Amino acid sequence: MSRRWTQWIGSDEEGLRTRLAVLAEQGPRAILQVLLCHAAVLGLFPSVMWRTGAWLLLPVALVQVAARMAWQRCVGRAQGVEALRRCALRFCAIRGLDGLVVGGLFLFISQQIMLQPQPQELDILIQVMALLMAGALLNSGVYPPAFVAVLLPEVLALVIHYVSRGGPQGYTMALFVALSAGLLLSISLRISAWIQEMLVLRVRNARLLGRIQTQRDAAVSAKQAAEVAHEAKSKFFAAASHDLRQPLCAMSLITSLLKQGLAGTPHADHVERLNRSVQALSGSLDAMLDVSRLDARTLVAQNRDLPVWELFRGVADAFGENARSRRVDLRIHAGNHRVHSDPQLLYRLVANLVDNALKYTPEGGVLLAARAQAGGVSIEVWDTGIGIGADEQQRIFEEFYQINNPGRDRALGLGIGLAIVQRLAGLLDVKVSLRSQVGKGSVFKVWVPAAVGNQSHWLDPLRPSGTAGEAAPDKVEPDQPLPPSVLLVDDDDAVRVALAEWLRSEGVEVHTAANMREAASLFLRQSPRVVIADLRLGHDQDGLHLLDTLQRLGTPVLHGVLLTGDTDPHLLERARQAGWPLLHKPADPAVIAQVLSAIWLSSLTGEADTGTARGMVA
Repeated sequence: MSRRWTQWIGSDEEGLRTRLAVLAEQGPRAILQVLLCHAAVLGLFPSVMWRTGAWLLLPVALVQVAARMAWQRCVGRAQGVEALRRCALRFCAIRGLDGLVVGGLFLFISQQIMLQPQPQELDILIQVMALLMAGALLNSGVYPPAFVAVLLPEVLALVIHYVSRGGPQGYTMALFVALSAGLLLSISLRISAWIQEMLVLRVRNARLLGRIQTQRDAAVSAKQAAEVAHEAKSKFFAAASHDLRQPLCAMSLITSLLKQGLAGTPHADHVERLNRSVQALSGSLDAMLDVSRLDARTLVAQNRDLPVWELFRGVADAFGENARSRRVDLRIHAGNHRVHSDPQLLYRLVANLVDNALKYTPEGGVLLAARAQAGGVSIEVWDTGIGIGADEQQRIFEEFYQINNPGRDRALGLGIGLAIVQRLAGLLDVKVSLRSQVGKGSVFKVWVPAAVGNQSHWLDPLRPSGTAGEAAPDKVEPDQPLPPSVLLVDDDDAVRVALAEWLRSEGVEVHTAANMREAASLFLRQSPRVVIADLRLGHDQDGLHLLDTLQRLGTPVLHGVLLTGDTDPHLLERARQAGWPLLHKPADPAVIAQVLSAIWLSSLTGEADTGTARGMVA
């Protein structure tokens, strides 16, 4: 088969399949057209058909219908371009047969009509032929070879008829028929070209959709991989934090005992330096805990109105001594502005910005200021520090990324302060912006909505009580009564022994257990009013289950405290929902005393829900 012939029949499988599918859809209408054509001829020219015996050609209609139905089945089974070409050639043959039958009938009937003295029926016959030619365009125009196959016999029949009539009129009509056929063929070719353009667009769209789908799948895979990596990182932090907090908690408690026992001796300075080291390590672990809490979405913003000066006063108390020791001038200008936000979370955000500014300002000053801006208040932290290059201004909000600290100087922190700022900004729905110039300094701006109501009371969120920046007392204050007996449950021997010794030094009777079985036995024998339980007890046991179990034993109202070195977001969320007071290791002894005192006082006043102590997190 020649290349030109192949292109004419169809070489594109998709295009050929589409054209044949359109023809197959028109199959029932085409069959109906064949039957109506023969019925119309028999009905319009009965005398000619019966007188000449031409009606014997009518059974040919059955052959046409049978051939068309067989072709319909052929198209449904065709696979591959060669099979489709064979189906296309069969269709051309069927349409050629249709054209020969119609053209033959036309010539025969027209000659018989011409023999009559008044051949008026000839006009009707020509109109029928014109309708059939137009119908051929509708039924086969999408595939030009088939259209030519049916059109050519019909056009030749009309041309022969008019030429046989002779004269200028006959030749003119023959030429008109030929030109009309050419016009119909050009329309068919145009329809075919439109289909080809449609197919090209469909292929392009399919490819485009394929690329979009590929990119979407790649983006989804990358997102899933990032989520898996983030989850793995969170689990690693939680596990590492837990393992570090256990011995650190014991160190903190033992250091507190040493400070009490060695006060006024030559060793007191050594103990104080040890205590500062423990507090520094505790602060680093607290920063990791903040990240875990924010990632777990266990913090919920509780917005209210607060004066900016009160917020700034807490910052000044917390960082004033730090700035003086660095010989950096810390200035604060609060004005009379008021904002609407969560006091604790907003304080944490601003405190991290100030802390970061102090760390990266070797000389000069840091300014914390507020000014009205666009229906809100812009809280701004200016510094004269080292500045941040444009290529690093996005990366500084990543965890553990630090500028000019390849040696990981501990004095510059862990590099997660600004990561916490970004998370807090999202939680508070505030905007954080940065402008910086290397060698000249930086300015961080936090846009906060302006206040909408009256002033509310605000406490420094970094400490359970007192003013920000105050050191926790070494001893429990006399007005802080502690429960007479406590059941302490912790699977870590060092923490259990250290905390028990500290509680005994404060006059508390302590019963210790390492697991749930020992705890239940001691609880039934000793009936302590307060239980301090580690959140993760090992061997698939946890403090939540323990407290729930002890509470169901039918004893008097149980007062429990959860103690944990865990930062697993899911476990922390469970503890938060349970509502028991939660202390994070290494817990400051003063904080432990304060929580125990609040619980004991609430039990003395008969508050079954432990009053304000229930649900405390420190």
